[in-house]
Amino acid sequence: MTYEEAVRAIPPGRYRHFKGKLYEVVGIARHSETDEPMVVYRALYGKGDLWVRPAEMWNETVERDGKTYRRFYRLDRIERVERYERLFNDDSDLSPMENLSLLEAYYTSGEWQEDYEADKRGELPPDLERYVLSQDVMNDLPGVIELFRDCRKWTEGDPILEEYHDHEWCKINHDDDYQFMMLCLGGASAGLSWSVILHRREAYRAAFHDFRIDACAKMTDEELEAQLMNLDIIRNRGQIYSVRKNAQVVQQIQKEFGSFDAYLWSFTDGKQIDRHWKTRDEIPAASYVSRRMSRDMKKRGITHVGPCITYSLLQAIGIVNDHLADCAYR
Repeated sequence: MTYEEAVRAIPPGRYRHFKGKLYEVVGIARHSETDEPMVVYRALYGKGDLWVRPAEMWNETVERDGKTYRRFYRLDRIERVERYERLFNDDSDLSPMENLSLLEAYYTSGEWQEDYEADKRGELPPDLERYVLSQDVMNDLPGVIELFRDCRKWTEGDPILEEYHDHEWCKINHDDDYQFMMLCLGGASAGLSWSVILHRREAYRAAFHDFRIDACAKMTDEELEAQLMNLDIIRNRGQIYSVRKNAQVVQQIQKEFGSFDAYLWSFTDGKQIDRHWKTRDEIPAASYVSRRMSRDMKKRGITHVGPCITYSLLQAIGIVNDHLADCAYR
């Protein structure tokens, strides 16, 4: 590696060692005898010692637990992907439209392409969640945004969505397994349209024991790994494994409250919330109740339950009735 190549490949900034510790690259120097490029960097822990390392060694790969890692990763890139991954998974207090707008800016600014290419070159750690870098997600985003901008379109001309709107959405349901299913499907829909998930609901039911809580709680790693090859569902590792974890937490909730249903309805003292909205623009993406529920679920260990996801759950099981006042199916 020449000095010029090292300057381009290893810019100043913060880096994370593959074992986890943080360092700051000050710049590239030349060895006084051999002219070999050397990385000058300091530890961001302890006394902040200043060190040097041959540039050739900086981007070496090492094997650990069966995975290939670079010795150092640029921290700004990791943090950027993690930030947008959280938006994609609805792990924020923003509305779905706000999340999508930020993702749209990410995709159109050129940053997404930089991170996508960097990932292909192995410049992101293998254990980093990076579903947001999927080419399919990037291609689908414009259509998803259009659906959110005119939310009446989510049922127009689609018999599956119309059936759901007419006979399930905002209808009171006290069945624990149904409630758990809608919790899981809501989490799977983060960053996507509800249509995408609802059209795959039967495939999800087949993959996850019809969302019977006790059966999901007992799923093995082998069963869950098999779903990563299932073309009929969204193959997001975190979301797939969350089904088992969330089922185990729900079992503990059932022991504490008597049922998952009793726990969910406790957030409104057993009363349905019905605002009799006049237009769809009035319907919020999240609410005080959904934020309380999200915080409590996360505290108990349930994942993929941002406040927008829990608001969708409240609608799905009828705790919230957001049919418009003049809707024939309210």
